[in-house]
Amino acid sequence: MEIKVINRKLKLLEGILDFPQEHLDEVIWDITIFPPKLKKEVKEYIINKLFRFFEVNNILYPRKWIKNMYLIGSIGTFQYKETSDIDVNFLVDYKVFREFNKVFINYSDEEIHKYLITLIAKINGENLRGTLHPLNYYLLPPDRIQVVSEVIYDIYNDVWIKFKIKDTDWKKVISYYEKYFPIALSWFQKIDLTFSELKRDIKDFNDLYNYFKKLKGEKKLRILDMLQKKKNEILADLRSLAKDYEIIRKEKKVKFEEMGEEAQYSLENILYKFLEKYNYLEVLRIIYNFVKKEELL
Repeated sequence: MEIKVINRKLKLLEGILDFPQEHLDEVIWDITIFPPKLKKEVKEYIINKLFRFFEVNNILYPRKWIKNMYLIGSIGTFQYKETSDIDVNFLVDYKVFREFNKVFINYSDEEIHKYLITLIAKINGENLRGTLHPLNYYLLPPDRIQVVSEVIYDIYNDVWIKFKIKDTDWKKVISYYEKYFPIALSWFQKIDLTFSELKRDIKDFNDLYNYFKKLKGEKKLRILDMLQKKKNEILADLRSLAKDYEIIRKEKKVKFEEMGEEAQYSLENILYKFLEKYNYLEVLRIIYNFVKKEELL
């Protein structure tokens, strides 16, 4: 099944704030040839990990219905880091999927898609063996047989669908810092303030609780009231940080829906990259997932 490459929607050129490297990551790529090819052991690991995961979860014969996998993002560019994600889009033939998984025979494509993306979320974020690169799998929607990225590598066939020649314009990277860093700084300060309040509130709560356990009678009731107030402050801090994460992601998403691939140079995306670069985004993501899991929103 042929894949249509388009220049719109969510996936951007990762690592836009990083200075270009001399070559692609030689841990991932065979750089002795041009254009580089995915190393055999990396290719096999990416493919087999997804196959094994589905099989362990009683989703049968993934080799039959996963039609292809595509590597995208900064790991396929010269602006990668040793911790850059390895993002893999994969394509499913839903008709064949039903043939080998009869329990889903009456499920629509959309229902199967929703089930599979919920399932694969369990393995996303685990590092590629022997590296610091988190490996993530993303299932293409059934109504859109396409990959969106500035670089796209066909894993099954070992060919580049879209390859980006090295951009050595370091002045462009500096211009992003000069233009957008003051805006990013205001976000850093806001998050720092809320996060500091959260840490203080948690410490206060723990101190009060340890004191509470030693008390009896009326004094214990007064401390219980203080504990409840402190708990509410902690919840407010967590919800504020989770909301920040939602806003940052939503604004980036909307910008890509409006502008397509050109949105990689937008304020919303550059801001996202600053927050990612200085690990704010990872902290916000952890808090957001915790708040969502505990149904605290």
